[in-house]
Amino acid sequence: MIKGLGIDLGTTYSCVAYIDENGKPVVLKNSEGKATTPSVVYFETKDKVIVGEIAKQSLVSEPDNTVAFIKRDMGKIDEDTKQPIMRTIQGIQMSPQEISAKILTKIVKDANAELRMIGKLSDSDPDVKDVVITCPAYFGMAEREATKVAGKIAGLNVVNIIPEPTAAALNYAYVSQVKQKTFMVYDLGGGTFDVTIIEMNNGIPRVICTDGSHTLGGKDWDEMLVQYFAEKYLEEKGEDVRENLDILQELFLKAEQTKITLSSRETAPVMIIGDAGRLNFTMTRTEFDEKTKELLERSLSYIDNCLKIAAAKKYKKEDETITNEEVNKYLSENISDILLVGGSSKMPQVSKLISERYGIEPKEADLDEAVAKGAAICASTEFTGFSEEDWQLVKESVGEHEFDVVKEAIQTGNENVIKQFEDVLPRHMVQKQESRGMIFTNVSPRTYGTSAYDSSASDKLVIFNFIKRNDELPKKLTQSFYTREEGQSGVDIDLYESFSMSAKTELEDGTKIGSGVLDFPHGMPKGTCIEVTINMNSAGLLEVSAFHKETNSVYNGTFDVSNSLSPEETKQAIERNKQQSFS
Repeated sequence: MIKGLGIDLGTTYSCVAYIDENGKPVVLKNSEGKATTPSVVYFETKDKVIVGEIAKQSLVSEPDNTVAFIKRDMGKIDEDTKQPIMRTIQGIQMSPQEISAKILTKIVKDANAELRMIGKLSDSDPDVKDVVITCPAYFGMAEREATKVAGKIAGLNVVNIIPEPTAAALNYAYVSQVKQKTFMVYDLGGGTFDVTIIEMNNGIPRVICTDGSHTLGGKDWDEMLVQYFAEKYLEEKGEDVRENLDILQELFLKAEQTKITLSSRETAPVMIIGDAGRLNFTMTRTEFDEKTKELLERSLSYIDNCLKIAAAKKYKKEDETITNEEVNKYLSENISDILLVGGSSKMPQVSKLISERYGIEPKEADLDEAVAKGAAICASTEFTGFSEEDWQLVKESVGEHEFDVVKEAIQTGNENVIKQFEDVLPRHMVQKQESRGMIFTNVSPRTYGTSAYDSSASDKLVIFNFIKRNDELPKKLTQSFYTREEGQSGVDIDLYESFSMSAKTELEDGTKIGSGVLDFPHGMPKGTCIEVTINMNSAGLLEVSAFHKETNSVYNGTFDVSNSLSPEETKQAIERNKQQSFS
């Protein structure tokens, strides 16, 4: 029985894996016979969607109807409109979640077809819909929520979202049979980068710390080459080909191919055709390394920061007080391996500079497939055993209106919601929560806190931080706040996310991700104490509560992300996805 699929939903390429009858993670090929699928979507019409290699070629011929690198927009806000990012394609406004759902629909459809072809599913078996999807380790609540919604739009049951380095670590531990080791995962993908330090203890991963960027990846190396090609053509031919969108798209494809060629050869031929004629020249690996060294140095700055955080944790000191000597000591005494993950890590400059800088020869860890395989290992251990009859009992118990909320709470182990309905829920569905899921220790990807006045005499709102970036999970913290007015009837609880490591953060340096209200049964005097608690569980699910002892007033809630799709928008996206044909 196949319990679930592991999905690496990548910026440039995506991959699906499962666990075979021998317990081995195996990648499933797409309909083109390839292990990975380009994460590119071409809307041939509003009802016909093409995903993959053919769509990638459409970036040149039909750029207005083709979308690439959509992962970089997941959960993001448009800086101009301050609204969630939307794309208008074929006359339809679509979110990054909906466009990502097209990729998921295609690759899971192909994966199920492959499972049938190799005899792992019969024609009468239902498609495998339970999935674990990976995301960059530094993704915050908005990005993770967007990833989960993309799966929902694609008709999948997303049983977990796990960090990509953790997935790679699970696969590495399986392949090498590692039980006790601390290593670093350097994950340079097509559009994102993260570095994570992980400790294996009896084969179970514990994340020490993580860092990274959603604007650093192989795409940036391509862009650097495109600029170089265009400037060389301008110098030789007097024409700026960047002003021609068709030629510009060709240059991006040419840059990617040049990068790939230089990963295995010392030179690569380049030919550029513009209105001013043809330009041929040869690019060397040395030239490529020199022109893109700044990007590689950026990635190493994240390694340095991660090592600093890990050393601070090890030696129980504040990050700011850690010395270079202590960082070097931590590196030499603790980090046994550096694992390279992600297709862009194939560039020889990556391994060369890491080895020179840190004195450890990096290991290539199944670069293109490790993350999907690790997700499959996680998917095989996730509890997905409730039957359709079980869910029907839930629907009858809580009603149609509350069903989706309660179902997700049961699947994710959200105790606050479950407690509200535990008197009517089937007992076996409540009791199984404690035994569900793979065990691994994670850290918070961001810092989370609530807004409040800086002091009783101040009119300035600031963010009081509860859970800080790279705090080990689960973590729970309570802080006391006080009412500002006589006869106050309640308090607003606004939740913020940031990268701050301070106890307090300026309001403009954080992003509001949700809000709630604690109502009092009657007006409270000025200076009434309110205890606010923020709890983040090991899965990264954030729960917030506020309590007033004298009146026994309580607010409990799992915050909805402010910039996520509304239920109606999600419903419309699901319906569109069902009506479209995919190839």
